[in-house]
Amino acid sequence: MNGSVTKINDQKSIELNRINKEELQRVCRDFESIFIQQMMKVMRKTIVKSGFFGNTIGKDLFESFFDTEVSKLISNRDGLGLGKMLYENIIKKIGNQYNVRE
Repeated sequence: MNGSVTKINDQKSIELNRINKEELQRVCRDFESIFIQQMMKVMRKTIVKSGFFGNTIGKDLFESFFDTEVSKLISNRDGLGLGKMLYENIIKKIGNQYNVRE
């Protein structure tokens, strides 16, 4: 019985050590998107508020959603290159160690 449990645990650890390249690329793009969104949020704080549109919760919510979508579009279209650079460095560092697969 103990031998079969060890075999199952070994299979699980083997599966956990496999990294899907497409999934890794998606995660790196998502990271870049979050980075861009935070950058836009900080940049938006530097703009002097005119009061023309008012300071409403709806406006803040709209700006937040807008920044999120724009950051996703930017990162999915080559973006700043941060996601690509991150992906390439991860593959270079752990590619052989973690059976990276297509």
